[in-house]
Amino acid sequence: MGKDLNRRTWGPADEATPNEQRRASLYVAAMAGDAADCRQLLDVLGLLPKHLTVQHGMRGYRAGCRCKACRKANTERNRRQRTAQPRVYLTEAEWQARRDQHTTTGEQ
Repeated sequence: MGKDLNRRTWGPADEATPNEQRRASLYVAAMAGDAADCRQLLDVLGLLPKHLTVQHGMRGYRAGCRCKACRKANTERNRRQRTAQPRVYLTEAEWQARRDQHTTTGEQ
């Protein structure tokens, strides 16, 4: 059985685990009315990070930043990915030949 965490056993010196903090943050975010409300609730509960560092570029875009620099980095990344590997379209005969080649050599 788990430890009973009531008022008598949960003291001010006890800290929540990172997993508990993450789950609490997600719950608050789900219940908040908007972003400002969420930020205020997380700040009151002490779940807001002490400092927020924003890195612009692809890393910032992945973190949710949508400034001009981050959107430009995402666009450039998408363009590089599209041009790096051109799509190869096979005809039915070419596809059959490749399939037959793999089945005769035992590759899958």
